[in-house]
Amino acid sequence: MAENSATIRSIKSIMKGWFFCFACWSAIHYIFGMAATVGAIVVSAKIYPDYQTEISAGVAICTAILTFLNAQAKANAYITAWRTMNKAMQHLFAINPEEKKLADAYAECEDIIGKSD
Repeated sequence: MAENSATIRSIKSIMKGWFFCFACWSAIHYIFGMAATVGAIVVSAKIYPDYQTEISAGVAICTAILTFLNAQAKANAYITAWRTMNKAMQHLFAINPEEKKLADAYAECEDIIGKSD
């Protein structure tokens, strides 16, 4: 199979989309998570006593969004799909036995990283 076939180009394009989705869902998770955490600290420390109600509402909204969107699980799903396809692509293009061994080691490394997600 040629590395520049229509199927390979299509899969590579899809993989870029998956990685973009992973990055977006991760960003959403961290942005709302940090906002909720900082807001909770500000409320508990009574840094802005005149705005306790508003900040508390913001914390509640950020927490609800995090729960409703389930952003971290979606980010993990996209990066796991990307890793799986990337491993398959590495094996597809490994021609000689040394490259096959390298592709196997690469797949093992991806599995190690994936266990931490």
